[in-house]
Amino acid sequence: MRATSSRESLCEWRIEGQGQISLSVEPNVVETEGEGVPTEFGITGVYPNPFNDQTLVRFSIPDQGGTTLTLYDLMGKRVSELLDRRLAAGEHSLIVDGASLPSGRYYLKLRLKSREATQEITKIK
Repeated sequence: MRATSSRESLCEWRIEGQGQISLSVEPNVVETEGEGVPTEFGITGVYPNPFNDQTLVRFSIPDQGGTTLTLYDLMGKRVSELLDRRLAAGEHSLIVDGASLPSGRYYLKLRLKSREATQEITKIK
Protein backbone atom coordinates (compact mmCIF):
# COMPACT_ATOMS: atom_id res chain seq x y z
CA MET A 1 0.00 0.00 0.00
CA ARG A 2 1.44 3.33 -0.96
CA ALA A 3 0.37 6.84 -1.73
CA THR A 4 1.85 8.69 -4.65
CA SER A 5 1.54 12.20 -5.92
CA SER A 6 -0.28 12.95 -9.09
CA ARG A 7 3.10 13.73 -10.60
CA GLU A 8 4.66 11.01 -12.70
CA SER A 9 7.61 10.31 -10.39
CA LEU A 10 8.40 10.89 -6.74
CA CYS A 11 12.14 11.07 -7.20
CA GLU A 12 14.69 11.98 -9.80
CA TRP A 13 18.15 10.47 -10.14
CA ARG A 14 21.00 12.38 -11.74
CA ILE A 15 24.50 11.18 -12.43
CA GLU A 16 26.87 14.07 -12.08
CA GLY A 17 30.56 14.43 -12.95
CA GLN A 18 33.17 12.07 -11.49
CA GLY A 19 30.77 9.33 -10.43
CA GLN A 20 28.61 11.45 -8.12
CA ILE A 21 24.94 10.54 -7.91
CA SER A 22 22.29 12.86 -6.52
CA LEU A 23 18.72 12.08 -5.57
CA SER A 24 15.94 14.62 -5.25
CA VAL A 25 12.70 13.45 -3.69
CA GLU A 26 9.36 15.06 -4.41
CA PRO A 27 6.86 15.23 -1.54
CA ASN A 28 4.19 12.54 -1.80
CA VAL A 29 1.41 15.04 -1.48
CA VAL A 30 -0.45 16.32 -4.02
CA GLU A 31 -1.42 19.48 -5.51
CA THR A 32 -2.95 22.55 -3.98
CA GLU A 33 -5.71 23.70 -6.29
CA GLY A 34 -7.42 26.98 -6.92
CA GLU A 35 -7.10 30.22 -5.06
CA GLY A 36 -8.31 31.25 -1.68
CA VAL A 37 -8.50 29.30 1.53
CA PRO A 38 -11.37 26.87 2.08
CA THR A 39 -13.63 27.47 5.05
CA GLU A 40 -14.60 23.80 5.44
CA PHE A 41 -12.49 20.88 6.66
CA GLY A 42 -12.99 17.40 5.27
CA ILE A 43 -12.69 14.80 2.57
CA THR A 44 -14.41 16.38 -0.41
CA GLY A 45 -14.35 13.45 -2.82
CA VAL A 46 -13.04 10.00 -3.64
CA TYR A 47 -13.05 9.00 -7.29
CA PRO A 48 -13.57 6.34 -8.37
CA ASN A 49 -15.34 4.74 -5.44
CA PRO A 50 -15.59 1.77 -5.60
CA PHE A 51 -12.09 1.49 -7.06
CA ASN A 52 -9.89 -1.25 -8.49
CA ASP A 53 -6.21 -0.33 -8.21
CA GLN A 54 -6.13 3.42 -7.56
CA THR A 55 -8.41 6.13 -6.30
CA LEU A 56 -8.05 9.90 -6.04
CA VAL A 57 -8.82 11.41 -2.63
CA ARG A 58 -9.59 15.14 -2.49
CA PHE A 59 -9.65 17.03 0.79
CA SER A 60 -9.70 20.58 2.09
CA ILE A 61 -8.06 22.05 5.14
CA PRO A 62 -8.80 25.63 6.24
CA ASP A 63 -5.69 25.95 8.43
CA GLN A 64 -2.09 24.94 7.90
CA GLY A 65 -0.75 22.25 10.17
CA GLY A 66 0.22 18.65 10.71
CA THR A 67 -2.18 16.58 8.63
CA THR A 68 -2.63 12.81 8.57
CA LEU A 69 -4.66 10.59 6.27
CA THR A 70 -4.93 7.01 7.49
CA LEU A 71 -6.57 3.94 5.97
CA TYR A 72 -8.41 1.54 8.31
CA ASP A 73 -10.15 -1.78 7.69
CA LEU A 74 -13.71 -2.50 8.88
CA MET A 75 -12.43 -3.77 12.23
CA GLY A 76 -10.68 -0.45 12.92
CA LYS A 77 -7.18 -1.82 12.35
CA ARG A 78 -4.79 0.65 10.75
CA VAL A 79 -3.85 -0.58 7.27
CA SER A 80 -1.64 2.29 6.12
CA GLU A 81 -0.56 5.81 7.02
CA LEU A 82 -1.08 7.48 3.64
CA LEU A 83 -0.05 10.98 4.65
CA ASP A 84 1.67 12.47 7.68
CA ARG A 85 3.05 15.94 7.04
CA ARG A 86 2.51 19.64 7.49
CA LEU A 87 0.30 21.10 4.77
CA ALA A 88 -0.71 24.62 3.86
CA ALA A 89 -4.36 25.57 4.04
CA GLY A 90 -6.10 24.75 0.78
CA GLU A 91 -7.58 22.08 -1.44
CA HIS A 92 -5.40 18.97 -1.81
CA SER A 93 -5.56 15.61 -3.55
CA LEU A 94 -3.74 12.31 -3.15
CA ILE A 95 -3.63 9.23 -5.35
CA VAL A 96 -3.98 6.07 -3.27
CA ASP A 97 -2.53 2.90 -4.77
CA GLY A 98 -4.61 0.03 -3.41
CA ALA A 99 -3.46 -2.68 -5.84
CA SER A 100 -2.17 -4.85 -2.98
CA LEU A 101 -5.36 -4.55 -0.89
CA PRO A 102 -7.90 -7.37 -0.80
CA SER A 103 -11.42 -6.49 -1.91
CA GLY A 104 -13.57 -4.96 0.79
CA ARG A 105 -14.64 -1.80 2.58
CA TYR A 106 -12.17 0.55 4.21
CA TYR A 107 -12.27 3.89 5.99
CA LEU A 108 -10.13 6.94 5.30
CA LYS A 109 -9.61 9.18 8.31
CA LEU A 110 -8.32 12.72 7.80
CA ARG A 111 -6.95 14.54 10.86
CA LEU A 112 -5.79 18.11 11.40
CA LYS A 113 -5.29 19.37 14.94
CA SER A 114 -8.50 18.42 16.82
CA ARG A 115 -10.58 17.88 13.66
CA GLU A 116 -11.38 14.52 12.07
CA ALA A 117 -13.27 13.48 8.95
CA THR A 118 -14.01 9.92 7.81
CA GLN A 119 -14.97 8.54 4.41
CA GLU A 120 -15.85 4.94 3.49
CA ILE A 121 -14.22 3.53 0.36
CA THR A 122 -14.65 0.18 -1.37
CA LYS A 123 -11.95 -1.86 -3.12
CA ILE A 124 -13.13 -4.28 -5.82
CA LYS A 125 -11.13 -6.62 -8.04
